[in-house]
Amino acid sequence: MKIKIEVKSELEIEFDENSTEFKELFENYNKYFIECCDYEEFAEIIASHIARFGIEDLIEGVGFVKRNGKKQKDYLSPDGVVREYDNPINVIADFTMNGVLDYETYVY
Repeated sequence: MKIKIEVKSELEIEFDENSTEFKELFENYNKYFIECCDYEEFAEIIASHIARFGIEDLIEGVGFVKRNGKKQKDYLSPDGVVREYDNPINVIADFTMNGVLDYETYVY
């Protein structure tokens, strides 16, 4: 028996390529993770990570992205103060309660 299933979801990755915060994050990602990555590849890498692990996970080299315009995490800074993690990347999509993408499935 063979069953073909299509799993489909849509994400929007938003960032201001002119902001200082995004430029710094993108340059560091290119320097330490994938050299010569362009904006589209970068967005695809982020989307791929979210599709596999959910949006609540830390994305290595990127951090905790915003979810539908809202900051997701706080962090403990080296000086012991809890600070908001304000990532310059925003992901717009429908998510389940556990932070995983909502998918539509089609059985053929």
